[in-house]
Amino acid sequence: MRRKGSRISCVCIRKQANSKRPSGVGFTLIELLIVVTIIALTATFSFKAWSAHSVKVEFDSAVNEIVAVFQEARAYAMKNVQIGESSEENSVYRVEFEEASGEISLSGDVSGEIFHYDWNDVLEFDSANWSVTYTAPYADFATDTSADLEFTLTSTRSDLSETIIVRASSGIAEIVR
Repeated sequence: MRRKGSRISCVCIRKQANSKRPSGVGFTLIELLIVVTIIALTATFSFKAWSAHSVKVEFDSAVNEIVAVFQEARAYAMKNVQIGESSEENSVYRVEFEEASGEISLSGDVSGEIFHYDWNDVLEFDSANWSVTYTAPYADFATDTSADLEFTLTSTRSDLSETIIVRASSGIAEIVR
């Protein structure tokens, strides 16, 4: 049992100036270089995998947005909603692709351009100009050629590609996988 106020003494061993360091303490330079090399290689490979994954996510997002444009135009035609400041309702909604600019626009016959989409930094289209229309109130669908509209999208940053087809019978856009 200890008494109050008692001191605990610390024994310190002083090293002699010419004594050698005991073996097994610390790391050698070779061990440190190996660990640093392993960390550098792991960081390099994980960065490459992450950047490839981010390109794929960006591409998939753009493809899904294009499909959503067709769904949006179809939904507008089915609801026959009033968009913009015009007091009249749109009866025809048009989705158009312009090859020269590589841009897609969604417009109404009364309100004009509703949305404009530019994916030039992410996608390339394999098709020429095209236009599809959805007519209110039942979203009747028509293309320039009266056939299914099919086009392939290719990533500008990798070898990814997807094909989108818009069925002439229903006007529903889908990704062909």
